[in-house]
Amino acid sequence: MRFPRLAVLAAAALAVHGLVHGAGEERLLFDVAVRVGFEGEAAGSASLRDDVAQALLAELRARGCFRSCRAAPYGETPRADLLLDVILKDLVEEVRYDQSLAEQARPQDPEQSLLGYSAMLSLEVEVSLAALPGGALVRDARLHVRAERRPRMPGDDARAAARADLLLDLARRARAEACRGSRKKLARGIASARGVP
Repeated sequence: MRFPRLAVLAAAALAVHGLVHGAGEERLLFDVAVRVGFEGEAAGSASLRDDVAQALLAELRARGCFRSCRAAPYGETPRADLLLDVILKDLVEEVRYDQSLAEQARPQDPEQSLLGYSAMLSLEVEVSLAALPGGALVRDARLHVRAERRPRMPGDDARAAARADLLLDLARRARAEACRGSRKKLARGIASARGVP
């Protein structure tokens, strides 16, 4: 039969160009490993590192440009076509209160006192996409990510809400940097970094 043969030829043509369609988006036929760590000797929060990795993996799976993605332990060279390296630094976490300490100790309106603060987190992030093996750079970017929240009602955890906002924004922007531009141009950049003519 002729049609299955045409389907095989069409799939082969897509593979040659390094593109596949999935979930309504064009995806590149490359596997990417995601590695998240903190800059320098001082290790940051392991839970923040893990949360960033999970948020970024979820974003890449939902709206990314690569065939597959998986987490890679920091400090190890993963088995993948590409490495998306995310370095976190200069974490700032603040809670700002509207009232003085004396007013907090003896609030006139206890319920209002529970709402009288804001939580803020900010983070500097370096994102790089490199070809494996060898680690030739495909693209890189520096991001400043910031989130601030106030409680809306007593019992709201503004810190947790600010952290969730920060993770979502960081994941979206890191994915956007890794996948920016046309898929064909990105595929050519990856091929060049891997030494493929």
